[in-house]
Amino acid sequence: MRWRWLAAVLLVTLSSCRKTPAPLEFVPQRSAFGDFECLVPKGWETESARQGDTYRFSIWLGPEHDGVLWGRPRIVAAWHAAGKTFDKPSGDKGKFDSADDYVKQNLRTVWGPDAQFVEPRRPVTVGGRAAERLAVRVEKDAYMALPGARPVSAGGERMWRRDTAVLVPTRSGFYTFVYPAAEKTQPLYAAAFDKFIESLVFLKDSPVE
Repeated sequence: MRWRWLAAVLLVTLSSCRKTPAPLEFVPQRSAFGDFECLVPKGWETESARQGDTYRFSIWLGPEHDGVLWGRPRIVAAWHAAGKTFDKPSGDKGKFDSADDYVKQNLRTVWGPDAQFVEPRRPVTVGGRAAERLAVRVEKDAYMALPGARPVSAGGERMWRRDTAVLVPTRSGFYTFVYPAAEKTQPLYAAAFDKFIESLVFLKDSPVE
């Protein structure tokens, strides 16, 4: 019986270790479009895309991790030309007139009207520029965000999601820097997002200038 008890304790200990990420080491990077520099966690993968002079997108993806939104932590950076149409990843068309319009549209679509501002919109300075920071909490179907989750109709659960965003206006548009996360695991990589934001150095006004 004692051996069984020790084995159970060891299993729980190892499981807990797997759920806690190792301390992050940060490395400097320049965006694929040459418009800013930043510090990102070492080993995170980067993907980027562009659409003419209307849209720029970059994402930094961390290691696979149970309970993390879409299975991997991420920091998402985008630049939108104000008032110009772009193709969304969903295949739909989109257009934002300003950072304020971005927030209003997300409240109608991505976040929904029941979203809670757990960090009210407030002015901040990022890379020497005037910006805004906010965090939104919203309940979603876990099936759409957590790998292995079941639909609610099949006994699955709902989950709380928290998006932390920093919005930086430019002469012809605006940047969005977002850390989307499941609320339960949001603290695991929140410091990585804060480090990313604090380290931002803009090399030009926007990626198309």
